[in-house]
Formats: sequence, structure tokens, C-alpha cells
Amino acid sequence: MTRLPRRTLPALLTGLVLLGLSALVVVSCVQVVAGDTPLLPFDALHRAAAAVTLADAPVLGASALLAVLGVVLLGSAVLPGTPDVLPLASHVGSAAAGVARRDLARDLARHAGRSDGITAARATVTARTVRVIARTPLRDRTGLADRVRTAVDERMAEIDPARSPRVRVRVVTDRRTP
Repeated sequence: MTRLPRRTLPALLTGLVLLGLSALVVVSCVQVVAGDTPLLPFDALHRAAAAVTLADAPVLGASALLAVLGVVLLGSAVLPGTPDVLPLASHVGSAAAGVARRDLARDLARHAGRSDGITAARATVTARTVRVIARTPLRDRTGLADRVRTAVDERMAEIDPARSPRVRVRVVTDRRTP
């Protein structure tokens, strides 16, 4: 039930670059056939390409750059991303269910913010870790992190994810309050 994000951005960028390059080549070819001056000067490109060898530094640099770009694009297509939906524990006879990471983070931040002495909280959720940053106007912050951790742990027990992430809490001074 773990839904992963789509890899639309790398595909969109690659597609747009290739579309632009092929449109430029097609327009230039049509201009040559029509007898006009092409956007891409094919004669100058041919002379420039004939003047360089594969051992020249610009050719090697461009090749290395394109190879690195290809590996990055291939890696972004193959490697899984951060899951958008985290699975909940399955019980006998129940349907598979999940919770969106953003919604879970919002819910956990709200519960952490209800702890005594906390004015605001922000949470981020990954597959393995929940990080909570709680803000307090108090100078003596002893025990606040434990209270926030307990509130978040209780809420996680109610939600019952398939894999319980580790909860990390950091309490910082709230400078927005007088």
C-alpha cells in the first residue's frame, strides 16, 4: 500500500529539452529545403564538428557532463522516492489502508502543540522517523521533550502504522512570544 511519487519532473524536463532541440532541427531543415537561411547553420556546424577530435578537452567535458546527466536521470527514474502514503497495520479481515505523510505530520504537530508549555509545533514524517520541533516560551525546558514525545507516541499508537517510526523531539525557544 506504500504509494510512491511519480517521477514527472525529470521526464518533463527531458521531454521539453528534446522537443525544443528537435523543433529547432526541423525548422532549420524546412528552411534549407525552402531555400531560406536556416536558424542552425548546418555548414558552420559541419566545419566545427570536423575540426575537433574525440580527444579534445571540450568534447571529453561535454561527454562527461552528458554521461553524468544521464546517470542522474536514470537514477531518478529507477530509485524509489519517499512514500506519499504510509501503510497502516492490517488486521484480520480488514482492508488495506494508509495515511498520507503530510496529513500525518499535520495531525502529529497538532497533538504535540497541545502539550503544556508548547506554543507551536512542526512535524515531518518519513518512513522511519517522525521529527517534531516544538516551540516554548519557557526558560526551563526540562521534561517538555518527554511530554511532547509521549503525546506523539500516544497518537501514533492510536493511528497504528504498519511500521512504527522513531520519534525525535527538539524543543526550541519561541521568540515570537514576549
